[in-house]
Amino acid sequence: MDKSSNLEKLRKDIQSLLDTVEQVMFGMSHVTKLIIIAIICNDHILLEDVPGTGKTKLTKTIARILDLNFKRIQGTPDLLPGDLTGINIYDQTKNEFRFIPGPIFTNILLFDEINRASPKTQSALLQAMEECQVSADNLTYKIEKPFFVIATQNPVEYLGTYPLPQAQLDRFLIKTKIGYPNEENERKIMLEDAADLEDLKLPKLHKDTIEIWQKEYRNVYIKDDLVDKIISLVKKTRESDLIDLGVSPRATKKLTKALKASAYIHDRDFVTKDDVYDLFLPVMAHRIFTSEDADKPVILERMLQEANI
Repeated sequence: MDKSSNLEKLRKDIQSLLDTVEQVMFGMSHVTKLIIIAIICNDHILLEDVPGTGKTKLTKTIARILDLNFKRIQGTPDLLPGDLTGINIYDQTKNEFRFIPGPIFTNILLFDEINRASPKTQSALLQAMEECQVSADNLTYKIEKPFFVIATQNPVEYLGTYPLPQAQLDRFLIKTKIGYPNEENERKIMLEDAADLEDLKLPKLHKDTIEIWQKEYRNVYIKDDLVDKIISLVKKTRESDLIDLGVSPRATKKLTKALKASAYIHDRDFVTKDDVYDLFLPVMAHRIFTSEDADKPVILERMLQEANI
């Protein structure tokens, strides 16, 4: 198979994944795309949603199609870093300590209600997200790649929670929500004879495919005039009287990666204004600081409209 045919197959694999998830999880194509963008960018995603919107099933479905190991952990105030990363135990038969890996040693980790975990446990997770390794008793253990974190937090209940600081929110490429289904999809959910996910015959892609996606999407380019408009948008976040803290240069780099991955998913080798409209808010809203979180999307949406990209 020549290179062009191989690349065509890889992009068809992405579309096949999106189509399959849509058949299992009704009305979640947009969120699925954002998750795949994060995976292609070798990054992580934060879902802010109420319980029962399908976050766990969605994540497990994607993991099964991509042939990735999946683990889930529930954030609680008494969850210790060792419960997540693993601990050293003394092996009397060998007269030595032995490391027992925690649930973080997987390909896709779903960390439910991350804001219920203590700051110390959050820090252990964020170290692993950034460095793809964990530390235990002055020893470092590598996490096998690919490694992605899908974290969730409940936007309604704040009792007994530890909100992520701004600097830690910045570690997530994308922050978004699933939201409630429309009437048509609610009807499908209501009437479907739900089969156990383990019984479904889902197509499988080899996980090595992800590594190829992560290399190929970098060949996508952004035209100079669109680069100028994006830089102008970024500058506005730092100069606006409505924003106390604008986005950092790292945020600009993250947005660039996400835009290229979006174009790649849509079988293009160049970024368009549609990619910017789709991703500017999910990538940037959690990276600005305002007095009211609810104002963030409104402010950025207005900036997009005024930019006339």
